[in-house]
Amino acid sequence: MMKSDKEKNVEIEQNIPKPENRHISFLKSQKLVFLEALLVAALIFGLGFLGGLWIENYRVSKIQVMYTASEINLLDMNIQRSSISSIGCDDAKEELINFAERIYSEAKVLERYEGASRLSDSLILDHKRYDLLRASLLFAIIETENRCNQSFNTVVYLYDYIDAPIETKARQSTFSKYLEELKNKKGSEIILIPIAGDNNLTSVDVILNKFEIDKLPAVLVNYDYKVYSVEGLETIEGQIK
Repeated sequence: MMKSDKEKNVEIEQNIPKPENRHISFLKSQKLVFLEALLVAALIFGLGFLGGLWIENYRVSKIQVMYTASEINLLDMNIQRSSISSIGCDDAKEELINFAERIYSEAKVLERYEGASRLSDSLILDHKRYDLLRASLLFAIIETENRCNQSFNTVVYLYDYIDAPIETKARQSTFSKYLEELKNKKGSEIILIPIAGDNNLTSVDVILNKFEIDKLPAVLVNYDYKVYSVEGLETIEGQIK
């Protein structure tokens, strides 16, 4: 039976989505798109977080391995130095210089890792361990100089490590760059020992009090020449024997 034109028009109108239905469908589509984007973002964030955590753990693990190796070397050196009959003054001096060079190289690696990470409790603890090694090195140098009547060119750099103000960080960056250039220029002629002065370590406090270091950053050259200002950095090389 043929449909009338009126019936055909009614069917067409019924098949055309109503405006409110089109709006609901659009909202559902947008909601799906939003949920998909949210899931993708959450996935990317999760992978990034896990990747960052893995990198952080790798850095900490690397630092701990370096520290353990240096600690073993220091213990070995102390045992040798404690017996005059087993190691002479020239050998003691050579051992100290070699150990200082290793400590300095590892300090540069530690600095790079810290520059790429936030200062976590683990990194601060590892930094304290290295500061103890550096303090032990300084005391070993002083002891050897007194025992053997020999002298080193010792440059001790003391600086703020925890919560240093921006202005102090800027000055310390200048100090670090200058001392690194000086070390590269002089090589093993000088022993450069960077030590954080605010790590709450008794051995470091002894150094600060013994040499009357009253503010940071400071550079102590051969125990009696002190530099506190950026302008004074250029005078350090003149104090090298």
